[in-house]
Amino acid sequence: MRREKKKFYAVVSGRVAEATIFSSWGDAHPHITGCLSVHEGFETLPEAQKYMMEKGIDKPKLVIHDDTKETRPQPHSGRFYAVAFGRRPGVYLSWKDAEPQVKDYPHACHKRFATRAQAQAFIRDWEESHADICRGDAIDKLGKGLRPTDLESNFHDLQLCQGDDLSEGITTGMRNICIAGSEKAMF
Repeated sequence: MRREKKKFYAVVSGRVAEATIFSSWGDAHPHITGCLSVHEGFETLPEAQKYMMEKGIDKPKLVIHDDTKETRPQPHSGRFYAVAFGRRPGVYLSWKDAEPQVKDYPHACHKRFATRAQAQAFIRDWEESHADICRGDAIDKLGKGLRPTDLESNFHDLQLCQGDDLSEGITTGMRNICIAGSEKAMF
């Protein structure tokens, strides 16, 4: 028996400022992984809203893309595998190529899609959600009186892929950035 695909993700708690219903797993994933969270996936928006009501949340925030069909797999979908978070993020044409990128990788985020455009939109959703979380964390720290010279850059989630040349992208403005734990970053 084939399981139904989840299309809406109700996130009660996690890395969200308020309870939220997302229309993309790519959006929801960064808000619930690597932290304590309460969440559930649903086939329909009314089911997700009912779940939130049962949790005592009358009006959750809605992050529903106009192009939700672009980021949701369709029945009998094709073979484009989006790896948003894994060893080497990207779009793969076979599971054989995608699986090593996510297998045994903590909190990997991946999904199969019918088109390359859907797979790319999924990755973009994940990246934008993750960036929003990082931005929110930085604003919280600034609000507590920390200033850029007080903040440590934390690159624990960023990894170079074998063969990547880091020196190519370094600019003069980046010369004072250090890996967390070694020294404080200067912006």
